[in-house]
Amino acid sequence: MTSFTIITSILNTDVKKVINCFNSIREQKYQNFEYIVVDGGSNNMLINLYSENKDIITTLIIEKDEGIYDAWNKGIKVAKNDWICFLGADDTMKSDALLNYNNFIVKNQNLEFVSSKIILINKKNKKRTIGQNWNWDKFSRYMNISHPGSMHSKKLFKNNSFNTKYKIAGDYEFLLRIGKNLKAGFINKVTVEMSS
Repeated sequence: MTSFTIITSILNTDVKKVINCFNSIREQKYQNFEYIVVDGGSNNMLINLYSENKDIITTLIIEKDEGIYDAWNKGIKVAKNDWICFLGADDTMKSDALLNYNNFIVKNQNLEFVSSKIILINKKNKKRTIGQNWNWDKFSRYMNISHPGSMHSKKLFKNNSFNTKYKIAGDYEFLLRIGKNLKAGFINKVTVEMSS
């Protein structure tokens, strides 16, 4: 069985969206996971929401941070499981997402990173599906994979962390640093719906 860690960084995100995010975690068909929430100092309404969702939040960190990548690094430091993914506070995970990742990883034991497809939803509620197979020639020129919900072996973070100088694209820069020798796989299924 594969063990997963899901990390969500939050700072004053719309409460309704956070509730949807939490519910998507609760509805996972595959239950061998921990859920880490890192809050950079939100208002009281969100703090109350955390206490209402103690059944799914394994670890809660509430303290100021230097942005999303600093928050993710804090989550990584306390993560206990073999595979780590990052889910936005206004994103939702498909109920079979972890099940699909588990089944794929069990069959492909040598991998360090597994991505999938996601549905991107804009402000007008228009949807489009994005996410391609890892390919270094493409990836070295542009971010052709979908990072939300993708799985990273914990080993990737042994001597690496996200660069907190970046406000965006720190996930892309992290994988660029690892380079062309990354042992990557791809699930041709949608695992996450992401707000653009």
